[in-house]
Amino acid sequence: MEEARAAAVDGELVFLARSNGRLRLRVGEALDLFVRLDGPREMGFSSIAGYALERLSRSGRWASETRTVARRMAARPLVREAFERGAIGWAKAEVVLRHAKADNEADLVDRARNTTVRKLREALRPKGEDKRSEGSGSDGDDDERRHLEVTVPIERALELEAVLDMVNHQAGPVGRGGAFEYLLAEATSTLFEHTEPGTLDFSDDLDMVRRTRRERDTRRTAEEPDLVPGDATPGEEPEDVVLPHDLGQLDELLVGWCAELAARDLWLGKMLSRFFAMRGWASCGYVSEGHYARERLGMSRSSAYERIKLARSTTALDRIAEAVQRGEIGFQAGRLLARLATRETEQAWVEAIENREDPRFGPEAANECAEETWSVRDAARLSTNAGRLRQPASAPAGPD
Repeated sequence: MEEARAAAVDGELVFLARSNGRLRLRVGEALDLFVRLDGPREMGFSSIAGYALERLSRSGRWASETRTVARRMAARPLVREAFERGAIGWAKAEVVLRHAKADNEADLVDRARNTTVRKLREALRPKGEDKRSEGSGSDGDDDERRHLEVTVPIERALELEAVLDMVNHQAGPVGRGGAFEYLLAEATSTLFEHTEPGTLDFSDDLDMVRRTRRERDTRRTAEEPDLVPGDATPGEEPEDVVLPHDLGQLDELLVGWCAELAARDLWLGKMLSRFFAMRGWASCGYVSEGHYARERLGMSRSSAYERIKLARSTTALDRIAEAVQRGEIGFQAGRLLARLATRETEQAWVEAIENREDPRFGPEAANECAEETWSVRDAARLSTNAGRLRQPASAPAGPD
């Protein structure tokens, strides 16, 4: 029964991930044209990164990598055909495009169909080149978080649950991971307050942690099969649109597509959360969450968990979740607001994003500071004080 459920969710996940990949390719093509038409400067932005963050609610790195893949794929028809048919995913396409030329394109595509992303990277990496120099990309294996399982007495477990509930009550719905981050930060600051400067040396401990991680990664890599059989799906085909050369129309198209991607990412995060909770990846023949995400969905574990985190953090914030699903706010804005808002303040924050105002000020102050419009970048700065902003005394008042 569990295997049947896992297989059903797996099919939906793959379809959605491939559909998102095809839509992301269209975004990359539109971004490339936008840059060639000098769109960022014409619309008042100093760079494509600034435009992507403020208009598309995506990071500059994401925009750059998306545009690069689209530009390279335009010159490699065999890679594009395999990608559009679902024979290879986004992660494999990135690796192949980095090395493909006219004389080896067909061979690389065939090799990509019959091996894993990890083995493909290793096979194509030049001898002597450091593993990290190739770059993992926004969807690469760049996750620094690790799972730690500890067996404790039931009394300690209950105490921990109580503390986590208290943190979520005080700081807002940050989830278990966010609560642990709060506790770790508090413990670290307390430790340094009671320690003489220069007396702490963690170098030996860090060396041991790095050595353990290398051994664990080596063991997991050896356990990974050469290829896990699975049905290829091209996903949903995006609407066939001729890209306009008018910057206003092109900007409108990009904003709409990225809003659709954000809504899909939220849904993908909800499905991944369920799938990982039931250890569906194991039922499908994969050795870990990262292995499944990379080889089956074409994204890294950290990229998958970004979507899961967005889904979990908006569970109790219905207005933010609704705004993401409707395309009213984008992916980055949704992530930031989920860290800043509470149930009492989420409406004000969403309206502030839509109206480009700072929700900490009343209408009069906002009018006086009309040129200081509120942006996603400001939200990133504010999110460093998320715990303070969540307190009722300093919660944003919002527009009247």
